[in-house]
Amino acid sequence: MPAAGGSAKRLTHTVEPEFEAHAWVAPEYVRVPGEGGIAIPARLYRPLEPSSAKRPAVLFVHGAGYLQNADRAWSYYQREFMFHTFLVQHGFVVLDMDYRASAGYGRDWRTAIWSGRGRTEDLQPGRQWLVANHGVDPERIGLLRRLCTAALRH
Repeated sequence: MPAAGGSAKRLTHTVEPEFEAHAWVAPEYVRVPGEGGIAIPARLYRPLEPSSAKRPAVLFVHGAGYLQNADRAWSYYQREFMFHTFLVQHGFVVLDMDYRASAGYGRDWRTAIWSGRGRTEDLQPGRQWLVANHGVDPERIGLLRRLCTAALRH
């Protein structure tokens, strides 16, 4: 911490030039309308260039439900962040939601998974929100969990 009136001084630089030179995609921080009026925090990654064609999309499911991932910090899933960038650069929209049962939103949010609620019920509103608001093709939406995909059907 700098002294009062002082300025911070960088002491180290450990990021490789190749990493810094890459065109990483910064997420938008959004709230997806969920059932019962809840707002589901999420990171939205999308191509910047407009398209008249409907885009494919991926809903990212973070592991075991316990992580808080839609915050303004470096994710525990840095590998998936890099893959999100890859997908966006190939025309995909990616939604990374802190569905119910994620950490950091209070007891009721966290324990929703034990009452039979949680990520599975919040993924469907995420899918619908992408289709309604972000030009996503409802027939080309998948799930991504630790770089494994599966189809999500309506």
